[in-house]
Amino acid sequence: MDWATWAFSPSPSTIIVTLLAVLLMPILVHYILYKTSAPKVLPTILLVGPSGGGKTSLLTLFASGQPSQTQTSQSPQSAICQLPSSTNTASDRYRSENDTSARDQPTFTLLDTPGHGKLRHHALSSLTSTSALKGLIFVLDSAA
Repeated sequence: MDWATWAFSPSPSTIIVTLLAVLLMPILVHYILYKTSAPKVLPTILLVGPSGGGKTSLLTLFASGQPSQTQTSQSPQSAICQLPSSTNTASDRYRSENDTSARDQPTFTLLDTPGHGKLRHHALSSLTSTSALKGLIFVLDSAA
């Protein structure tokens, strides 16, 4: 019971210990929680579809911002892409319309796989081996 008497007494040492605990505890909890939650790799989105479906065209459009002529892919390709600044993200709903600070647009890796039947194993291996796989886009050119 001696420690309880000391803890509730208005002595300077008790006040200093209490202030240190109150000020350092949130910093310690924040450090523990957010140190491990930082993403290590970019999220990956896999493009799949038939041969000539437009997967490589979509990849070059996202990567360079302009459409370009492509040809049938024989090997997987990847590009690091970023959403345009005109695109609103889910976190933007919490921002004020008058907020002029710079926004960080999401960055992701877009992985293009060949659509030919003999090369489909690239898409299947990407599905199982990529730990950062967050999405799958099935691309089909309906105009062709």
